[in-house]
Amino acid sequence: MSRTYADRKQRDDLRLRKVAEDIADELRQRADGTCIRVPGKIKVTGWSNADGWWCQIGTLGPHQPKMEVWLDRFTKHKNRKFWACIVQNDQRRLAAVVRRVGEFVPVRTITRTDIAADSREFVLDRRLPSGEFNQPVLEKYGTQNYFGIYDQTRPNGLARAFVLEAAEFFVAIARTMPKSTAHDTAIERAYPRHEPKLVRMHLARDRSAILSLACKQRDKYRCCGCGLRFEEKYGALGAEFAESHHRVALSMLKDGVLTKLEDLVTVCANCHRMLHRMAGKRNDIETLKKLVRLNRRRRARSQQR
Repeated sequence: MSRTYADRKQRDDLRLRKVAEDIADELRQRADGTCIRVPGKIKVTGWSNADGWWCQIGTLGPHQPKMEVWLDRFTKHKNRKFWACIVQNDQRRLAAVVRRVGEFVPVRTITRTDIAADSREFVLDRRLPSGEFNQPVLEKYGTQNYFGIYDQTRPNGLARAFVLEAAEFFVAIARTMPKSTAHDTAIERAYPRHEPKLVRMHLARDRSAILSLACKQRDKYRCCGCGLRFEEKYGALGAEFAESHHRVALSMLKDGVLTKLEDLVTVCANCHRMLHRMAGKRNDIETLKKLVRLNRRRRARSQQR
């Protein structure tokens, strides 16, 4: 084994450990009220037969799919790519999960016929197209089956975006799992002045958790109501933190209407609550923004006297 290869291998091992821990931390923060279970310490479980590593970061409940993160060369690209997925031995059970989480429609289904026959490693016969990274992929091998997303994963790039996308992917799947009393209690605790049924509707009809993340990234995590950016106020603690709001109240939409990126707007928690006290119309965010500006001018004039 060459020194360069050994160094790269050690570096990628450490990268997987760091990313797996970061995803686990994100899930711990979002797990309340869901079936997600994340252990206190994440371990890299082993070397994969696709020239990389994998580790389990948690489960979706007893006898339910496991959540795993991989870093290997399965995609047949030169550099190892991250893969966040759920794992299920029973194909029928996994198929049921995929049907429930309809916002993530697989762009590709991979079977053993897609695996390179002339390779010592378990890799694709043809390189995964760049357009299929960060898109749902279903892998069916009979005794071991996977459903997840690959990351473009540049060698020296930051993995934070993938951490958030992976966490959103797992949470979106968890929301489709059978609900429990604990789930309802958690909603009532988080939204004491909101009808729990409406909040559950909000969660169920949000077409894509990835879409919510795209909204925040588009607005650079800055509140479109008051201009607050949590990182500027709280430093690293507030980095990449914000909420997304549906411009039109979900209760006013017809069943089956899909959310588009332009239907969402980034807000802070305070503005989000104020918006839910308004009419639920598309221009509510503009009205709120004007109200914030007006009150700021009033306070400024008052302080000058």
